[in-house]
Amino acid sequence: TVLPHGHVPRRSVISRCVDRRTVLGGLSVIGIISPAAQLAAAQAAPAVQPPTSWLAGPPEKAVVTNPGNSWALTDRDRQLYYPAWLEGTWDVTARFIDAGFPLGQKIISREVPGVLKGSMLVSLADVGAAMEHPVTWQVRYHRADATPELVTADRVFNVQQEADALLLYPAVRSAEYDPGNPTRLAVVYATPRKGAPPLTPLGSGATTASTPDSSIGSTPGSASGGAQRPAAVESVDLRKAELFVNNRGSTGLPAEGAEQTPQPFTGWELYRQVTQGSRQGLVGDYMQVQRFTPQDVGPSPGAVAVQMRVFAFLQPQDRLYFETGSKAVAVYDYQLQLQRVSPL
Repeated sequence: TVLPHGHVPRRSVISRCVDRRTVLGGLSVIGIISPAAQLAAAQAAPAVQPPTSWLAGPPEKAVVTNPGNSWALTDRDRQLYYPAWLEGTWDVTARFIDAGFPLGQKIISREVPGVLKGSMLVSLADVGAAMEHPVTWQVRYHRADATPELVTADRVFNVQQEADALLLYPAVRSAEYDPGNPTRLAVVYATPRKGAPPLTPLGSGATTASTPDSSIGSTPGSASGGAQRPAAVESVDLRKAELFVNNRGSTGLPAEGAEQTPQPFTGWELYRQVTQGSRQGLVGDYMQVQRFTPQDVGPSPGAVAVQMRVFAFLQPQDRLYFETGSKAVAVYDYQLQLQRVSPL
């Protein structure tokens, strides 16, 4: 699909010690790689369990290597499952905590996921959005068909909620996701056209996601989950992000048949995002690690604290890749507070 000529808004990185000029200096254009070529190049590798060191210490000290692609042998291996006590809809209050650059600031450019808005669409669509004030949205988890004792994330609903809230306007225009192929998500989103007036912010305070639109949510158990909502008459450019979940892992899931007592749970996913535009494209790898800790007792906790850390990696074609290897070059820390709205 050929999308309109667009302008990607540059973003200052997202650290108290780095200004916009430092981050965006020396930019270079990165070529697009076809999704088929990316998948064909995937190397077989076992799923990696999240070590405690991934979430420990300050972000500038987090020396973490890209775990690489995992070859899923069964359908269960292709999906990240969550404990059943997370089932339902939750209000999220997100706060920026910190950011760090373990290999130094000289590595930071537009090739690093998180530097440009929308370059980490499913994790932090705008890393700096919650630096001054908390940002709120909703997330939803529903019962898994193949494994009814566990739940999965409602990817379509969640990406729309998170991206709209952090970008501060109704950005996501459509999303396509097939539960039968849980390793791929396609999202079309809007960016303000260069020189155009700012887009209408969400809500009166411009810091809260819009009321969930049933037309954008996925249907649990459906063969395919797609969503579209009409775009307002705005001066925007559309971009398409193809997202591939290339690896995943977790600790803290109850054993099959075991009592479902809420316990801390850690889950992670490695994403490759291919953002397509008519003039150029961007490819980025980033890994999201979340640790969920129930805040009250009982089989269905009403509040959950989430420590979230996102690692950004360079691509082999990036000009500084061979100085970094496959180590994370940027690390972003967020704290999320989940408050249960209702069971699904």
